[in-house]
Amino acid sequence: MTDASPSACILIIGNEILSGKTQDKNIKFLGEELAKKGISLKEARILVDEKKEIVSAVNECRYKYTYVITTGGIGPTHDDVTASGVAMALDVSLERHPELEAILRGHFGERLTEAHLKMADMPEGTSLFHGGGIRWPVLEPTPGLYMLPGIPEIFRDKIDALRSRLRGEPMTCRWVFTRMEEGQLAPHLVCDWEDPC
Repeated sequence: MTDASPSACILIIGNEILSGKTQDKNIKFLGEELAKKGISLKEARILVDEKKEIVSAVNECRYKYTYVITTGGIGPTHDDVTASGVAMALDVSLERHPELEAILRGHFGERLTEAHLKMADMPEGTSLFHGGGIRWPVLEPTPGLYMLPGIPEIFRDKIDALRSRLRGEPMTCRWVFTRMEEGQLAPHLVCDWEDPC
């Protein structure tokens, strides 16, 4: 991580986003919520459901940003490979998390399938965070790396639950309204791009 101030990256994982079948609704929400905490969302990447792409992105971003948040790819289907990709990136094994398994067994009961249990297979050492009254815990494979579902309503609940863990310096913004055109205004704006304003 190279930034002096807290920063974040979101890795959106899913072929359905890239194909246009589904539209991402999480970037805007995350950017606004992080800004309230004084954390800059510096990058958003959309990745295919392929382990090697997940490994590459996680390894690059976890050393560059304070927080890395993945969305998508943690369900029960064959293309949900985020957990195994993150495990490979962290160089740990994928193991059945006993607490997650118990939650799944309690929720699904007799309807439980092996596909459901796949959602309990997490990178070794994954911590669970239960804040905010959410039904399903937030998954934290390593400090500052969070694996969240891509479904916007659930994603928002998880971010709400994470608020106490996301630490930054709150910023104050002021809006200035003008009728000047951008070309006229540009010479009056000063910003040090080595230390962005």
